[in-house]
Amino acid sequence: NGYDLTPVDVITYGFPCQDLSVAGKRAGLDGERSGLFFEATRIISEMRKATSDTYPRIAVAENVLGLLSADKGAAMARCVDTLAEIGAVAVEWRVLDAQWFGVPQRRRRVFIVAVFEPQVPAKYFLSQRACQGILRRATKRGKRLPEPLEVALLAVAQSPTPTE
Repeated sequence: NGYDLTPVDVITYGFPCQDLSVAGKRAGLDGERSGLFFEATRIISEMRKATSDTYPRIAVAENVLGLLSADKGAAMARCVDTLAEIGAVAVEWRVLDAQWFGVPQRRRRVFIVAVFEPQVPAKYFLSQRACQGILRRATKRGKRLPEPLEVALLAVAQSPTPTE
């Protein structure tokens, strides 16, 4: 019940991928497991209603690359539409590969960022150019970013542009 949860600025979640994976039966978001996406958005919606549409400000979801092609692309469109229906003013997505973060295997995942506040630009989170700019400004000012943040920004800044 999202009404009972402590307010947070950012909520992250993943939802089961079996119905979306190219290795599965491809039931899409109508599948029993991957349909849990809608439970996550219900909880987010309840949290926002309980806090007069203040929290969470940002939601980040993760799933397999098959999300982009499930139901001939309709599954991803449903994700974006559903997030907009619960109040997201911007929804951005990006494919990231675990190998860009030092994992010794190729493991591509789709990350979706939904922003619920007009003052927070979604592109700030996922844009390769934005990550490069953040790193450049920090270096110019002689500041060190926290190591996990720096590693993540470098990975996105140096990542190849996704072709899928």
